[in-house]
Amino acid sequence: MKRQEFHDLLWRKGLGSLQKGSQVAIAGAGISGLHLAAALVGHGYRVSVFDPECCGGLRVPMMHACHASKPRPELWQRATTWSRAWYTQLPFSARSVQRHEGGYGTFFTIRTRPYLRDLRDYLDQRDVQFVRKSIDFAEARHLGFSAFFIATGQATQNALNAIMPGAAQPIAGGETYFGNVNSDPFFPPEDVTRLAAATNFMRHGSRAAFIHRNGETTAEAEARATLMYEKKRAYLFGGVRLASRDRLPVVGCLPGPNPQPYFFTAMGYHAMTYAPYLATKFAAWLAGIDDEDRNLICGLTPARFIPRENIGKLRAADVNSV
Repeated sequence: MKRQEFHDLLWRKGLGSLQKGSQVAIAGAGISGLHLAAALVGHGYRVSVFDPECCGGLRVPMMHACHASKPRPELWQRATTWSRAWYTQLPFSARSVQRHEGGYGTFFTIRTRPYLRDLRDYLDQRDVQFVRKSIDFAEARHLGFSAFFIATGQATQNALNAIMPGAAQPIAGGETYFGNVNSDPFFPPEDVTRLAAATNFMRHGSRAAFIHRNGETTAEAEARATLMYEKKRAYLFGGVRLASRDRLPVVGCLPGPNPQPYFFTAMGYHAMTYAPYLATKFAAWLAGIDDEDRNLICGLTPARFIPRENIGKLRAADVNSV
């Protein structure tokens, strides 16, 4: 069996696998978990979100959505088109979202924590239950949930890597946040030092600016902050994001006897672009709605990390047990 045929078969076997009104649990109240909760509620599922913190996710104060500095593949294009509409017509307060125009169209800077608080309030009004504790697959089954979704980085890393080592890995980053920024964020071409420091620079009005750099220590982030605004106080954040081996999200479940936990995670730094779009498509798939985007996102299954030689050994009965 070819890999693409295998992925497509998994997708078709899971289509409509979750009955309307089912009670489901989501582990993780961050960007992925809350967008998934919104999409599932929209299809009539009863949703409980578990997280030991009020809002999960990283302590990253600002993120881009739908921003590109170069042409990107079709999955990104579809996600960008859908998410632009989402951020333009939010069903809750848009105070944390600021719109911009760039070389590849409209994009947004989002103050992450206020945005997640507003999204959580919106979900609370739609009867989503929030539980301040961690939960695992075994406990979810014991509590009678029909489906369990892993939407938090640490749980994904533990679950995926236990089966397929190296499928998911953390990426450390240094984040620097500035308040009350009044100077111009665009520097002349001859100012090489400041241009280098400005990589991944975001600005939200005149009161906030933010630099994100992969793989930097706090000291390195502080040094870049000094280059940017030597007279401004910088607020430093250290965080770890989860990324898959191929840097694409992980959506779906592994083959095996029912029930299996679903993954909706590993969105990486593009979570604000991918999560609204993929949550909508994922929930529609579970509800039995298939559409033209299937061929783009069925390859996001965690089963893509199964070694090629193992796919050929899978019998039809093994796949049909999904």
